[in-house]
Amino acid sequence: MKSATIIHGILVALGLSLLSVPLFAVSAVLFPHGLGIRIVLGFLAFCYLSRIILSAETRTGRFSLSLGAAVTLGVAVWLRLSIIDLSIIAAGLIWLARSLYSYSSLRETILDGAVTGLSVISAAWMVMLSGSFVLAIWTFFLVQALVVLIPGKGEKAQSSCSTNSRHGIDRFLQAKKTAEGALRTLALRNE
Repeated sequence: MKSATIIHGILVALGLSLLSVPLFAVSAVLFPHGLGIRIVLGFLAFCYLSRIILSAETRTGRFSLSLGAAVTLGVAVWLRLSIIDLSIIAAGLIWLARSLYSYSSLRETILDGAVTGLSVISAAWMVMLSGSFVLAIWTFFLVQALVVLIPGKGEKAQSSCSTNSRHGIDRFLQAKKTAEGALRTLALRNE
């Protein structure tokens, strides 16, 4: 992923929580209470997922992951799963996207999972404390901003990819030279 800072994460959290205010207001008029909240939560989760997917340096799988996430969130909203279940599904998709695009080691993936779990717990605690979904969204995405503090985030993935590419090219050139030498030997024997 492109390098992000904690300030960038805080700005994303602020933007999504501010976006949730008019979305909740409109959804309260258009939909029954529970359905409106689910639609807004699903939409905000998909917006955050899209930011993760679009900022990834790797283009492989972007469409598939986006489509899979949209379908999963859409079905979760359509089935009217509980808000807690929808939040856990959304957090799992966020963790999956970041794990696929950002990390090369299990340790980094587990740390990201811990931050994501802490985000869900913090958001649930905020809803219980204040009763405000806007504050819960702010809390969730604010804790998500902490993923930039995961040690080695992205560095190992980039270096190992370039090393593997160079090593793969070297092995290919060596195999090519060996094959050409074998062909030359066969050609000289047949003459």
